[in-house]
Amino acid sequence: MWFLFDYINREYFNFFKISDFIYWLYIPAGYRLIAVMLFGWIGALGVAIAYGIRGYFYRGFPVETALVLALLYGLAPLIAYQIWKKLFNVSTELNELSPMNIFWLSTLSALINGLFRIFYFKYAHLPHGISELCLLFVGNILGTFVILYLVKFLAGYFAFKQESSPPR
Repeated sequence: MWFLFDYINREYFNFFKISDFIYWLYIPAGYRLIAVMLFGWIGALGVAIAYGIRGYFYRGFPVETALVLALLYGLAPLIAYQIWKKLFNVSTELNELSPMNIFWLSTLSALINGLFRIFYFKYAHLPHGISELCLLFVGNILGTFVILYLVKFLAGYFAFKQESSPPR
């Protein structure tokens, strides 16, 4: 699934691209959070492996870059999700998430991912600062909102459809 979301983002939303690492709308940010919500650390590991493979083979990143970014990419949503659960003590059922829960979860995930990326940018001698952090944050939070609200809508829709269908 990761490959699909990354492909869609790079091919069909490339007008949101600011640089190789920054987009105004980054759809895969929502997918990685959903993977963590559904599968925990295994979801984070899957996202990291997929990002590393995609980064190395399809985006041409050096091995070190692909590995470091993959690790950060898998850890950020996992850390955000764990902090969110502890701070807000909320249900993790997707169709029961309130708009405010989605807001705070998206915000935490976008902020942690942005900070991890800025630390990497500093390490790699790439432009890093408050403007890059803000751009990363905006792209991640918008992508997360889009995916989480879409999943929430679909979960609610199918739950409603299942409840309203006659028994067989």
